[in-house]
Amino acid sequence: MEPETLFGLAVGITPPWHVKAAEFSADSGQLDLYIDFERGARFPCPSCGAEGAKPHDTTEDMWRHLNFFQYKTRNKTCDSRNWELSAPSR
Repeated sequence: MEPETLFGLAVGITPPWHVKAAEFSADSGQLDLYIDFERGARFPCPSCGAEGAKPHDTTEDMWRHLNFFQYKTRNKTCDSRNWELSAPSR
């Protein structure tokens, strides 16, 4: 099993999200998980809740996760600052 798959299962990542990369530093005792979403993925709109919002203009965000064993763990993810909703087809 790939480390990215293992860490994704451990932190409960579900599609369309996935762990893109994992970096471990024994010197600093830190694990960084890079989380991304599949290209073309759609999400519920964060403003109105409508399904099918397409993320645009993503930025990288980072937050502290619970430790893995004794190692400090940080999650880094793409976060969309803008969303586009397609008009419903008629």
